[in-house]
Amino acid sequence: MLQYRWLLGAAALALALGACLGGGAARPRATPSAPFVPPPAATATSRAAGAQPTTAPTVVASPTSAPTATAGPTSAPTPAPSPTATGRPAATPTATGPAAEVLAYIQRLAEGIGPRPAGSPQDKQAAELIAAELQRFGYEVQQQPFAVLPSFGPGILKIQTPAERDVPAAPLRLTGLGSATGDLVDAGLGRPEDFPAGGIKGRIALMERGGQVLFEVKVRNAVAAGAVAAVIYNSEAGPLFGSLQSQASIPVIGIARGEGQALKSLLGEGRVGASVTLTARQSQNVVAVLNKGRPQVVVIGAHYDTVPQTGGASDNSSGTASILVIAREAAKRNYPFELRVIAFGGEELGLVGSRHYVDTLPEPERARILAMLDFDALGSGASLEMEGEEGLRRRAQAAAAANGITVRPSQLQGGSSDHAPFLAANIPAIMVAASDLSRIHTAGDTVAALDTPRLGEAVTLGLALLDSLAGR
Repeated sequence: MLQYRWLLGAAALALALGACLGGGAARPRATPSAPFVPPPAATATSRAAGAQPTTAPTVVASPTSAPTATAGPTSAPTPAPSPTATGRPAATPTATGPAAEVLAYIQRLAEGIGPRPAGSPQDKQAAELIAAELQRFGYEVQQQPFAVLPSFGPGILKIQTPAERDVPAAPLRLTGLGSATGDLVDAGLGRPEDFPAGGIKGRIALMERGGQVLFEVKVRNAVAAGAVAAVIYNSEAGPLFGSLQSQASIPVIGIARGEGQALKSLLGEGRVGASVTLTARQSQNVVAVLNKGRPQVVVIGAHYDTVPQTGGASDNSSGTASILVIAREAAKRNYPFELRVIAFGGEELGLVGSRHYVDTLPEPERARILAMLDFDALGSGASLEMEGEEGLRRRAQAAAAANGITVRPSQLQGGSSDHAPFLAANIPAIMVAASDLSRIHTAGDTVAALDTPRLGEAVTLGLALLDSLAGR
């Protein structure tokens, strides 16, 4: 959840709009909708999650979309309780009504597949599962591919001499692509005077964040000196994530302060050879259509990718699971508009999938969209919250009130979700989330930690809002 959610902790302050320093019409109110007929109850279990993950928002030019065939229907088994680190089964949330179906899908995503970073095999596995379910509900389903870069982790920066090892790294947004090999050179803070007089042609610049020098300027100076890649290490504890202001011609990555200091010390002892590799991977949006060709369109969406090393029970298995249950029930209601259910990929890397979807829509297609409803991180909190276009928010508030659901207005700080590209294209859109986001991107985002009432409320609200938009 959240555009720039990879800006964890203090890193969030450094990246807004790419200015990264190296230092320091109202619509009618809703009418009550028909009651939801609940499916049989289900239970869910939890498994131990990994260490707190971090990701970096790096985007490359996306290919034009090309629909691909999807897999056939799959069954929905309920897994047995998983053992915890102590060997005892984890706590098992229970649910009834629509929440039970949501919970079962969350299990399949968060526990059956696990972490789903954009571009990974698990990312593709989740897309196939979602596509198969939507196809089973009667939707026409396609997968829309786009390109992404890897998030924070190994395989990007490799030290070759004096001893081989991987250094965890993250691409900066607007980095160049490709592979570069050469000796590391200590280039201080990346000012012109910090580079050797003869330049560093064919070598890799190691620079420290700081000195009131923009990342953009550091990289520009490195390119002018002949660098084939740039490595910037943090000026404070923890990994470094960042953004350039324009497209770089060389690979540019960030590493943790401790790693940077270790490399600087190693340079004091002699030659350090390294390689930087940034290769684009493919992710995809799953786009399902019902009542195709009707004059107006309503989009319901959620992202299905996660940050590395967590299955993301709340963020965002919960949103994905909710739109699947909404889609199944909506298919029975014969709405007067075309309904598009979209599971977005690459949200955790900076809304890559939803941006790609909106950017590739011709203007006449954008004009057909009556509303976009986004569901994200629904699993924890005392109530639902909502932000977005005012008229659609009022309609949603009325639908919620008619169904006894509390939905409070919110204003996300330092981030957004997949509704944002639609709003930017002047398409009415809202995002619905639960009020507690404290567990997202942490090992605590497990099935056992879910507040199941929010899951059912999100489904009821989604269907009530669709009914309202249909004039029912």
